[in-house]
Amino acid sequence: MSGLEEAGASLRRAVNSGSYAEARDLVAHYVRAMEDAAGHCPSGDPEAVEIIRQSVGLLRWATRMVRAGRAHAALELMRLSVGRRYRGLAAGSAPTFKLEG
Repeated sequence: MSGLEEAGASLRRAVNSGSYAEARDLVAHYVRAMEDAAGHCPSGDPEAVEIIRQSVGLLRWATRMVRAGRAHAALELMRLSVGRRYRGLAAGSAPTFKLEG
């Protein structure tokens, strides 16, 4: 397995597991591996074009997955926050208030 393939596999694993801080760090490693792999190809080599095409595809996928994960986490946080308002009420009790006037 090449350095680029290993870096890509590590990035996929981090994104799939929700380890977004690790994924952020691995993106830089992946880009360096991609530049190294494409940079060793002769100018105009179709292999370099394919390396870049696949790399862009992986980075786009990672971006979509991270955004989807963040959106899911935000919705879950909102759902939990809404339920929190009612947590203080004991079962069967009603809020009390005093009417003046």
